[in-house]
Amino acid sequence: MQVMHLGKLHTCQLWICGPTPASRVSSGRVGSHRRHIAPAAAVAVEPTQKHTQKRLSKADLVAYIASGCKPQDRWGIGTEHEKLGYQLSDHRRLTHEQIQQILEALCKRYGWKPMTEQGLLIGAEWAQQTVTLEPGGQFELSGAPVSNLHLTSAEVNSHLFQVSSIAKELGLAFLDVGFDPKWLYEDVPKMPKQRYRIMRDYMPKRGKLGHDMMFRSCTIQVSLAMITVPSGLSADTACVSLAPHLLERIGC
Repeated sequence: MQVMHLGKLHTCQLWICGPTPASRVSSGRVGSHRRHIAPAAAVAVEPTQKHTQKRLSKADLVAYIASGCKPQDRWGIGTEHEKLGYQLSDHRRLTHEQIQQILEALCKRYGWKPMTEQGLLIGAEWAQQTVTLEPGGQFELSGAPVSNLHLTSAEVNSHLFQVSSIAKELGLAFLDVGFDPKWLYEDVPKMPKQRYRIMRDYMPKRGKLGHDMMFRSCTIQVSLAMITVPSGLSADTACVSLAPHLLERIGC
């Protein structure tokens, strides 16, 4: 379980020079990636020209996070819920074609709006909620900001009812589990999203388990508003400490 305290629910993205303009790097360590520039296209720089951009400090980062702090009457909770889909006939993971059938039914039956990339259906959205796909087809609900846990519970349960009823008609099902207990990386269908192709090539350069994380794991994540940075750090420490005990109680 990942617990993130975000004042304005900031999303941090790293924009990397290259063929794809919006590649998000999530490994925690960032490698450099630059386009090759032919000598004839190089831009001459005067030797006396100096780089004037200020280097970010720890204080700059803390101030950025603190700028999103909110009074308690504006606090909210945002939940992300991931799960593994599989075929009932042979327990294999879902292909993009099968996931597309589920997304199409969500749109036709429950009024979700389709999200596409290069003509392919890769998600759906409705009332500040989105359903998106992780690299191995893990099905993710990104919930709307809500004011309490009861609303979060209702939101997730409604989502699970919708996708489970559709999946049953197609001979499919979902498993709430943190890691795929059966299929290896090589067995998992790859989703047709451009940035996942970039991540798939990048991850092996940063360690041995990157592909397993991308294609075989699921998480439940929560975004919590905070009133001050110290209070956010205290809440984060408490959540991290409680997480193993909660997982033990519910048998995960």
